[in-house]
Amino acid sequence: MANTLPTHPFFNVQHSPIGAFASFTLGQKGPNGGLGIQQGKPADEPVYIGLESRDDANRFDALPFYDGRTSDEAERYVSENNLSPKMDDHMLGGIPGVETYLFDDEQISRNLTAARDTWTAGDLTFRIITPVFAVPDAEAESPDHDALRLATCPAVLVELEVDNTACDRARRFFFGFSGSDPYSALRQIEPEDNEGIRGLVQGQIKGLFAEGQGIHGGRAFGIEPIIRPWRGEGNDRFGLGPVGLLFGDAPAGKKTTFRFAVCFYSPGVVTTGQDAVYFYTRYFDGLESVGRYALEHFDDYLAKADAADAMLDDAAHLNDAQRFQIAHTIHSYYGSTEFLDLGTAPPLTHDGRTPCWVVNEGEYRMMNTFDLTVDMLFYELRMNPWTSRNVLDRFIDRYSYTDQLHFPGGSNDHPGGVSFTHDQGVTNHFTAAGYSSYEVTGLRGCFSYMTCEQLVNFICCVAAYDHATGDHAWTAKHAGLLGDCLDSLLNRDHPDAAQRNGVMGLDSSRTGNGSEITTYDSLDASLGQARNNVYLAVKSWAGCVLLAKLFERFGQSDKAALAGEQAERTAATIVSQADTDGLIPAVIVEGSVAHIIPAIEGLVFPFVAGAREAVASDGPYAELIAALGKHLDAVLRPGVCLFEDGGWKLSNTSINSWLSKIYLCQFVAREVLGHHDAQASQAADEAHAGWLLRPENTYWAWSDQMHAGVAKGSKYYPRGVTSALWLDEAGNA
Repeated sequence: MANTLPTHPFFNVQHSPIGAFASFTLGQKGPNGGLGIQQGKPADEPVYIGLESRDDANRFDALPFYDGRTSDEAERYVSENNLSPKMDDHMLGGIPGVETYLFDDEQISRNLTAARDTWTAGDLTFRIITPVFAVPDAEAESPDHDALRLATCPAVLVELEVDNTACDRARRFFFGFSGSDPYSALRQIEPEDNEGIRGLVQGQIKGLFAEGQGIHGGRAFGIEPIIRPWRGEGNDRFGLGPVGLLFGDAPAGKKTTFRFAVCFYSPGVVTTGQDAVYFYTRYFDGLESVGRYALEHFDDYLAKADAADAMLDDAAHLNDAQRFQIAHTIHSYYGSTEFLDLGTAPPLTHDGRTPCWVVNEGEYRMMNTFDLTVDMLFYELRMNPWTSRNVLDRFIDRYSYTDQLHFPGGSNDHPGGVSFTHDQGVTNHFTAAGYSSYEVTGLRGCFSYMTCEQLVNFICCVAAYDHATGDHAWTAKHAGLLGDCLDSLLNRDHPDAAQRNGVMGLDSSRTGNGSEITTYDSLDASLGQARNNVYLAVKSWAGCVLLAKLFERFGQSDKAALAGEQAERTAATIVSQADTDGLIPAVIVEGSVAHIIPAIEGLVFPFVAGAREAVASDGPYAELIAALGKHLDAVLRPGVCLFEDGGWKLSNTSINSWLSKIYLCQFVAREVLGHHDAQASQAADEAHAGWLLRPENTYWAWSDQMHAGVAKGSKYYPRGVTSALWLDEAGNA
């Protein structure tokens, strides 16, 4: 289905293999995309995609993904002496008169879907096919290795189609790049050396492959010397030029499609702290084997792409702005995924290695940030739930800790309990057991600990995984830990049970004399402060509701009653804080005047984790649901929590909003609270899509943190797949 929303086609999108932490990024004009591996940003490489003109064999037209100039790299090799021969006599020049131009903007159109990104200019169509499908359970007793090989092959596919039906001569096309890795040169893979596959690669890490018949390759200081060499065909092995192309001739009078694979490979150990190799090294021993496999299974990937695109096509209730944002966020999510094998056993075996799923935090590259894990959970439970279990197991086994607690200004002499770190490492370094890369002692704002929030995140993730998969045996194995989680959550309210009100009141000893924060770390106290925060209070209420259900199933009625009582306390406290207009303060019992949309965020967890009765308008917490609904009505107004363009403003005291959280709260508003205002929803969706398409933002593909619509942080980010919740609306669950 065509996406008609974008007002212009020039915005970067990530196209990434599953779990390779790599991206073929394309869309921003100029050398602002390319083949990046293990980066928190685009590779900033020129990409060359072009076709010989129908009317002039000496003219080539290219998509605008380089700056249109010939490289000046050759100047380094030539003397400045006026007596030296002209540069053209030193270079492998192109035939005189052959020139390459950029297509005019008005000639270019684009269509982005969940698994495809299609560019059309004149008779040229360039289509990128991204793997978007389930990863089989690598921890199963007998894993499906054929399916795992298909899912983890570190390649994306490309179709370059030439419509030459109106031309009576063959026309040359090309596809290539200038690699940005300063440590290795471009090199060519010849068909006779690689079972009929031709390649253009940089070192061992990235490159392009095509079936060798009719495809040629070359390197030079510019495009023309490769596609129309003046010095003859024998110089195609010239190795100094930074421009590399694969090219061929589209036959006259036909529409022909040529297939390519964009491949990545990181050999050997890629992490520190704990040694790990990429999971795909079980099946592939280098770029060449990746390229061969991807091309041989091209049709399999096309079928998978059809199924992924159908996810959006079949959701008739979505508007174009929603389709665009879901597609964009899916592409961005996979750009941060990293599927590893812990251990250093030899490649192509699995002995002694353990699968480890990581989602990196976009530009920041923190690994399995827990407050992202809990939001990306909804998409992962849809696609491959075992990856959620894998991440939770890592938190349990390596990234949990026990603390003490203090009141503001007090000493850390109150019992605390178990919790979990903010993340599991950064930039491919696994941090020490029990510690994150982010959290620092002695702070009251950004970089402080998120102890209570990560505890609640763990509870909600476990319950949602249990409900989605029916893997009750795994959950029961951790019944004791869940009991510890309940005790820890109760202690964070008040050490005296008689004085508990259901809301976090004490801070972790991990903060020293500081205080805890929430995932909204760069906001003011309306969302940044954890203690007495209504966002965290509702999420904690959800955690207690879900714990009560789990303990009932475990046959632990005493613990179920404790969890239920705490949920009731929390609900009562929140309801009591509403003013006469229905507004609930962002920080309760502290006289806050701020008001926030994410007060409703925590309602999503009972809804998706099998406790919908708890969020029903006539259920056991009807007063809480009614109060939160009235609060939402009161804040979703211009000048409060709406920007002038109709976009959502998470807090009335800040222009800082996260799109991923907006997407989640939009789902809660419609599906849980029944707020259906089609006109306002459409305006909000179009505003949010418009933010992503602003010229200031398009380089970074999908970004999360927006200051009045301008990306200021959380760029190149995976968290936006909260938008996948929209697929479950309007009877599509």
